[in-house]
Amino acid sequence: MEEIASTDNIQKEILDDARKKAEYLLRQADAEVSRIAAEGEAEARHASEAIVAAGTSRAQREREELLARVPLEKGRYRTQSVDRALRGALERFMGGLGQERVVALSARLLRNAAPLLAGKDVTLRYRGLAPESAAGAFAESVPRAGRCSLLEDDGLCAAGMVVEASGGDLVVRATMDLVEEELADRHRGELAEALYGRAAP
Repeated sequence: MEEIASTDNIQKEILDDARKKAEYLLRQADAEVSRIAAEGEAEARHASEAIVAAGTSRAQREREELLARVPLEKGRYRTQSVDRALRGALERFMGGLGQERVVALSARLLRNAAPLLAGKDVTLRYRGLAPESAAGAFAESVPRAGRCSLLEDDGLCAAGMVVEASGGDLVVRATMDLVEEELADRHRGELAEALYGRAAP
């Protein structure tokens, strides 16, 4: 009988000991789970804050870049607007020039090429000029050229003259679009000031 009682006691002690160990292990597991959960929450909070900060930083950067571009776009638009106005004003001015002015400006351009045309037979194409005016301006500007054939050519890009050497190896333009380009390039600031009361950008 005593053996049965002692066996029961041993079993009870083993079960109590196992229960205590199990409770201890469960408490340890709960503590570990709580610690891991807290670390996970902290990591998630830090990651979330980092994402928000990166997004805010990126949004701020993009905003700053956009604001930095605004003056550039404004300046470019203003420059294009001034340029269009200048070109329009120059086209109107050049279109209103009388024949004498066109002849004089064309002759000036031809004089620059006179050494290249010396001794060459040429064809002189002209637009917007009387034939005698074109021939006279050419003879005065390029006195040492060879024979000159005249040809009225409404297909020229602008009023003035184009001289082509007989071999086709040399073409000299003396048209008003070149004068217009020269005026725009050399006197842009002065022209803008005359139009707007201030220099162009």
